[in-house]
Amino acid sequence: NYSIQKGLSPLVFQNVRSGCCCAFLLRASCIPAFLCQPCVAGAASAFAGAVALGIQVANYMGTRIGYAAVSFALCQTVMVLAAYQHPSAPWGRSQSNGAEQEPHYLWYAEAIEPEAASQLDSVQRCLYEVRDLLRSPRTAKHLTDVDDEPISFKTRSDKRHRTQIPSIRGL
Repeated sequence: NYSIQKGLSPLVFQNVRSGCCCAFLLRASCIPAFLCQPCVAGAASAFAGAVALGIQVANYMGTRIGYAAVSFALCQTVMVLAAYQHPSAPWGRSQSNGAEQEPHYLWYAEAIEPEAASQLDSVQRCLYEVRDLLRSPRTAKHLTDVDDEPISFKTRSDKRHRTQIPSIRGL
């Protein structure tokens, strides 16, 4: 089990990474990206991170801070919003400027399990094999040999594998 999971780990990693990318693009389609410039957003994110770290350190030291949970949630919200502030990015372009937007595509691929062959598929495959055997010149020569025994289609010319077709009597 471990060796199977170890072999699958690159695929699991790619699956998790693609899920994170899809989540980012979904959030980017909803979060406004034109609130401020990227340099201002970076400074606000750094400040909010420092304040959140200060709140955690203060709580660890035993200092009671009023509204610590609300302040921490506000810092996290500022950091998330700051990550999407890039007005020139494809997800941040405003729809109000009236210009035609360049289309962007997201490809999604999913592995599928092949279906088991049905009885009809196996019959068709056998018929194609028989047709190919009948069309080949070597088989045609062997089928026209004067011989009392019919030739099995499993082999073409080996007499060891020839079989007798049983006759049906009494019907």
